Amino acid sequence: MDFTALLIFAVMAFALPGMMLVVQTILGPRSRSAVKDKPFECGHEPFMRARGRIPVKFYQIAMLFILFDLEIVFLWPWAVVLTDLVRAHGVVGGLATMGVFLGLLTLSFVYAWRKGVLRWES
Repeated sequence: MDFTALLIFAVMAFALPGMMLVVQTILGPRSRSAVKDKPFECGHEPFMRARGRIPVKFYQIAMLFILFDLEIVFLWPWAVVLTDLVRAHGVVGGLATMGVFLGLLTLSFVYAWRKGVLRWES
């Protein structure tokens, strides 16, 4: 196999951001002032500290979204090759693998639901 294109892409992926950082350091402005160092929020003075506590519920919802979103993404390639799977392994073999996958997905969804993770007001 010829990996020349991959090598060129990898070199460019590291060289381009590196060159941008070097050029910005050389050509960029270096003046600092109290006005430039002040926090700025959409034209208003900040009214509270930005380091407040975030409820764990936000992280739980984000992790569940990523979990279920990635699992649903796996359905697309399976649906695309379903006819080939059925031809190669029969109807039971082609559908059994995805049945197990969807069963585990459903069980994890029901578990999260029963635990109350999907309930927002708490």
